[in-house]
Amino acid sequence: MAGEIKGIDGSRVAPAEVGRKTAGAARGERPAARTGNDAPADEVSLTDTAARLRELEARLAELPVVDPKRVDEIRQLIAEGRYQVDAGDIAEKLIQIEKLLDDMGG
Repeated sequence: MAGEIKGIDGSRVAPAEVGRKTAGAARGERPAARTGNDAPADEVSLTDTAARLRELEARLAELPVVDPKRVDEIRQLIAEGRYQVDAGDIAEKLIQIEKLLDDMGG
């Protein structure tokens, strides 16, 4: 059946029971199945955290992939002792990250 939700043990779970915790569930008991007209309408809601995770995932997908050639170049410079660290550049990037986190509410 399309849209069917399965529990951990593979048994069907009523949509109204998804994400709901009861004292019985804490003891490993299964909730009683709803029947007839007493079942509430199906509903999906995202917590603020889930919404932020979706936003972060979208932003990560936009980031460039690691350039293996550049990684090898830097690795070689470090091995030869010629890699120079620009403290000002690092500080600027840290400030940019902090601003981004503040803009996101973090």
